[in-house]
Parts: sequence; C-alpha cells; structure tokens
Amino acid sequence: MLTVPSAPEAGNGDRRHAGSMLVPMARKTRVLSVIACAAGPAAQIGTLVELAIGRGWTVQVIATPSALAFFDAGQIEARTGTPVRSQYSKPGAPRSRIPDAIIVAPATFNTINQWALGISDTYALGVLAEQTGLAVPIVVLPFVSDALASRPPFARSVKALRAEGVSILLGPGGVPSHPAHGERAVAGAFPWHLALDEAAVMTGFGFEDLSRTDPWLLPGAPLLRLPVRSDAVSDSREQLRTTFESAAALYHDARPDYPDALFEALVALAALSPSAKLLEIGCATGKATIPLARRGFQITCVELGAELAARARRNLAGFPFVTVVNANIESWRPPVVAAFDLVFAATAWHWIDPDLRYAKAWELLRPGGQLAFWEATHVVPPDGDPFFREIQDIYDEIGEGIPEGWVYSTPETLADRAAEIEASGLFTDVRLRRFGWEISYTAAEYIRLLDTFSGHIAMAQWQRMRLYGEIRRRLADRPGGRLLRHWGAVLHVARRRP
Repeated sequence: MLTVPSAPEAGNGDRRHAGSMLVPMARKTRVLSVIACAAGPAAQIGTLVELAIGRGWTVQVIATPSALAFFDAGQIEARTGTPVRSQYSKPGAPRSRIPDAIIVAPATFNTINQWALGISDTYALGVLAEQTGLAVPIVVLPFVSDALASRPPFARSVKALRAEGVSILLGPGGVPSHPAHGERAVAGAFPWHLALDEAAVMTGFGFEDLSRTDPWLLPGAPLLRLPVRSDAVSDSREQLRTTFESAAALYHDARPDYPDALFEALVALAALSPSAKLLEIGCATGKATIPLARRGFQITCVELGAELAARARRNLAGFPFVTVVNANIESWRPPVVAAFDLVFAATAWHWIDPDLRYAKAWELLRPGGQLAFWEATHVVPPDGDPFFREIQDIYDEIGEGIPEGWVYSTPETLADRAAEIEASGLFTDVRLRRFGWEISYTAAEYIRLLDTFSGHIAMAQWQRMRLYGEIRRRLADRPGGRLLRHWGAVLHVARRRP
C-alpha cells in the first residue's frame, strides 16, 4: 500500500523545496532559462549550458550585470543561438522565450536576499520575481561562504523562497557553503549536474539516464492508489484520507463554500431547534461548520488531521459553543453519554469505514435524532465548460484517465445513498435534496483547489507538474484566462431508529 510521505521542514540545511505547488513544462517547448550571478563558478557557465543541451533543453542565458564580466557572452550566444540578456528589451526588440524551468547558478548572497525581498532592480531579478509568482519550477545552486550563510537574513531568505516553491540546493545533498576567502578552491568543482537533476525531478524531463532514475518519477510509472476522480473506495482509503493534512494551509480558501440553501434545507429537514446539539464528522477547516455555528448551534467537531483540527479551531474561535476534537471518529468516545440531535458530515462520509459509519452515527444520536451527509462533487452539465473533457488527454497521458465509458454526472443524475441508508437497518425516513452551483477559477485558483484533492495530492510529482503546467497553458489561451466548474451535492437526511 502506498504511503504518502510528508513534506520535509524547509530549514536552511534542507536542500529540497517544501510545500511547493509547482507548475512544469508542457513538453512542447522545453525552454530552460539559466540565470548566472557574479561569482567564481560563472566562468564555467558554458558547462551547464552544454549539459542542459545534452539533456534536450533549449537554453537561454540571463546574467546579472556584474556576471557578464565572468564569461564570454559571445561563445554562449553561439552555442545557444540566443542572446545573453542582462537588460530589459527596448520596445519592438525580440524578447526572451517563456521558460519551462529556470536554474539560477551560481546564486549569490546578494541575489538570493534581493529576490526574497521582492527587489527587481535588474532584469535577472525581474524575471525571478515574475516567474516565482507564476510558479515556474526554479532550481537554485547557491555559492556563498560559511560566514554569509550563517547570517540570519540569508537563512530567512532561503526559507521564504522555499516556502514559495523554489528548490534551493543548499546543504547536505546540495551545495555546501565554502570557507570565507576560499571560493577559488571550490569554484572549479561546482556541481552543475545537481541543478539539472533537480529540474528533471520537478518537470519530468531532462533525466540524464532513465535507467538510473527512480522509476516512480518517470512517466508511465505504475500507481498504487485510488484513481483521481473515482468514487470507489479501495484499500488505499486509509492512506488517502490522511493526505489532506499536507493541504491544510490551502483547504479553507481553495475548497468551495456550500450554498446557503443547503444549510436552510438541512435545518428544516432535521427540525433543528435553536438549542440543538450537533456532531460533525471530519470538519476539516470548518467549511460546513461556520454556517451552522452562525445559526447558534452547539457543535462538537471530530477531525482526524491534527493540522486541520488546529486550523478549524482558529477559524471557529469566535464561536464559544463549538468544540474541535482531534481524533478518529471510528474509535472516538464522547466524554459523557452522547445525545446529539444531529450527526452530519460534509464531503467526509465516504472516508469512514463502511462497516462502522452507520452504527457509529446511530450510537452517538439520541432516539429520533437525525443523520445528514452530503458531498461536494464535480458535475458537468451538457452545456458546461468543455475544458474538463478537453483536459482528459493529459490525465490519460499521466496514467490518470477516467474509465472507458465514463458518463459525467449532473446535479440531477448524481447517485444517492438512500438504499444504503435503508439497508443499514438503523435509519429510516430518508429524505433527499439536490443542489447545484458554479464557481469561476483562474489557473492558479484551480490548481490550488486540485492540491486539496486526495488523488492529486497522492500523485507523483512529475504527474502533478505535467497536469498543472498544461492547465496554465490552456487557460492562458482563453479570453479572461478562466474556467467554470460546476458543483453538485445530494443532501441526505435520515431519522435514527429506536
């Protein structure tokens, strides 16, 4: 069974990026921008250019103004076929190609600090500022002394850039800092290949030797996990339901709000009085909790993820009658005998063990209490945005295509669990209500949403990068650069049997 690793802490000694949401090349242009700074290894920037071309990249070189004195720009231009840029183009002059990835090498103390602070007083820094905001994969090979690397401002800059998804190869497994005044002794052995290897991992392109590469990073690698858009529950359920922890920071803003009409229907169908006691299963960050808390209900939330529970507490801090418990609902026992008027789950019911969920809800409810659940589901009406059908070729390419014969649901055709509820023998008087709504997304907003879905979180990095890169490119070609995603939900409400 697949175990999804947690992201490493983005400390100064960690060579990898952490918490990134990177967007790769579309494997059509394969343009690599090399940004050279004024440090000793820049004299051998041609080595990086040759290695990159050998791996299939189309290379263009950008230099800080001071770096131009370190190498022969004419030789680099002859090899790459493009001018070495250090200044902004004049109106009407040819512009640099849009990069699919960037390598900053050697990266100096000055450039890293200015970049992290958002200073863009040179062309190189302007490119870095913009492309970081566009989430283009960026790899950094620093060249700094021990004295400079020990400075707190530098440590803060490294941490800030890593938090934005930049991969800074500093420390073990990357480029160690060198002794002060000892740069000449190490400049000639600069590990250019590390930057290319990291760019290959981040984009899925440019591996030096596929036979020596981790097979789980390669296109076509088998996947041991639940399909992205399948509602089926497999043996991977236990692993996948814990993946939301890694998306806790994104979840609240990225996930859709439920329509207010759904909550009005819930309150009416469950006949909730103002003093009703509610139990929510899997509250995440409180998306469904807040609208009910605003109605004055006393709510106990049980959330499996520690980070999600912590964020829910912060989001619900203004509601004194709401309590968030970090626990597994399947084994949780309330501190006192429970007599909840309503047990509900919003886009979480399917994560509970099918053999336990109805019995657990029955156990926690008072006689005659109500069970309610719903799922926010992607639906595609006949006149819906064609983007989702069109992007299926990329899902197929990365091994995540929908099954043959798949039929997209509409709010009216979404499957319900009425028969399943009745079959439990524990609930009766099943009532259903259907809801549909739509939300417009930019590419960045939509990618943030996808990064909260368990299937996308569990993807290999190269798969997400390939998919997200294509999403950005296709939406960039649309007027307005947006897509329209339709959502649907079936509200289930059922009464507990005695």
